[in-house]
Amino acid sequence: MAYTTRQSLLQGVLDEHEEAQKEFYNFYKPLTAHILEQFPLLSRDAVDDVHQMVMMDLFSKGSLGRYQRKKGRFRSYLCKIIRNKCYDLASKCDSEKKKQEGWGALAAREGELTTQLQLQEEKEWREFLEIKALEFLRQEVTEKQYMIFELYARQNRSVKEVCQILGVNENQVYLAKSRLTDKLAHILRQLQEESN
Repeated sequence: MAYTTRQSLLQGVLDEHEEAQKEFYNFYKPLTAHILEQFPLLSRDAVDDVHQMVMMDLFSKGSLGRYQRKKGRFRSYLCKIIRNKCYDLASKCDSEKKKQEGWGALAAREGELTTQLQLQEEKEWREFLEIKALEFLRQEVTEKQYMIFELYARQNRSVKEVCQILGVNENQVYLAKSRLTDKLAHILRQLQEESN
């Protein structure tokens, strides 16, 4: 059974469907990694630890069952759980390192961060959707088309350079950029609609 929308995926996880749990785990791992980047005290190696802690909290401790749609979006709820797990892990860091990195100052300002966190959550979610949209785009086009798009549109390489690297002509570069930009915008709109 495919869980194509977020509500059906959440229901599948609540119903303890293994396929839904795997899909949920893999779908949200990049979001955990992205949020973790905002914590200078934690290394990139901590992604697996934090993500595992979040999933354990959601699956075994019932946090997912406590989510109430009328109180807000699931992504905000999940971002809060991820951030809290990052705080928990960071609080275990060496206290001297915390002082050097300004952790105490961050904790002292926690009360005034609510609005900033909401804006940050929105930004993180948009960036996460962009990453997912690029993954879906890559699955829908040929490798050569995607490489043209990656080099020209995303890495801002010159048309001549892209032509030399990939052995294509200028018309192919312009055509691939135009078509894939439109496709990417369409995929992004779909993901945004599904997440609302």
